[in-house]
This record gives sequence, structure tokens and C-alpha cells, in this order.
Amino acid sequence: MTPKSRILIMDFDFFSSIGGGQVFYRRVVERNPYADFYYPSRGKDVEAKRSGELPDNAHPVLISDLTLEQFSRLSQSGLHWTSVHYMKLIIGVAVAFQGRTFDAVDFPSFFPALHVARSVFSAFAGFRISTSGFAPPHMVQ
Repeated sequence: MTPKSRILIMDFDFFSSIGGGQVFYRRVVERNPYADFYYPSRGKDVEAKRSGELPDNAHPVLISDLTLEQFSRLSQSGLHWTSVHYMKLIIGVAVAFQGRTFDAVDFPSFFPALHVARSVFSAFAGFRISTSGFAPPHMVQ
């Protein structure tokens, strides 16, 4: 038997949130039982999982809000304020998922944080990230 693919989706609590992107991710998880989907949660989807309300292949992981000051390895100098905001979100995710491996990581277009993901994830041992896609307008020169 082939092992299940392990996919990290960079969207928060999409089973308990309302929105088109969240519906899309719910359908992806429900229609692909051959893959395990991991994603950050602020608590709602973790509780839903404990209650048996989520598909077996949905794996929300509780994250905590951390500050950049806790991670001096990450430089904020010269960054746009939106980049700093997204770095803070990704730090919490990186801590929660540190040491795990994934076959794919998906950043939704409505969470434009991919441009800071490499620097955040590489500050944590065990993370390797390869990216492709678009850069936010303020990053294009």
C-alpha cells in the first residue's frame, strides 16, 4: 500500500470558517481521502476534530500567537508592515509544525505570505521549502 501524501494547507480553521476559499479547501479534503491534510487552527477545528465532526484525513494543529521579538534570527529591517504581519502568523505555524515533513505546502492566494515563508521556515531546524508562484506587488522591482 502506498503511503498517504501529507499536505500542509496554510489556511486557518477552514472547516469552521465562512468563505469561498474555505469551501474550496473543505471540498479538497473531503474528496481526497488518500491524502492527509494538515493545517493551522486557533482552536475551533481542533475541537471539531475531537468531536468527530471532521473527516479522518483532516488534521488541524493548534497554533499560538508568537511575536517576532521571540525570534531574533528573523530580521524585520526594511520590511513592509504587511510582511511583518505575515511573518508573525507564519512563526506560530512554523513552531507548531516544526520537525514534520510534508509532500506539499499550499499557500492560498488570499493569504499572501509566501514571500516571507522561506525566511521564517528556514529559521527553524528541519524545514526546507521550495517555492514557485507570484510575488506581491510591493515585492516586484
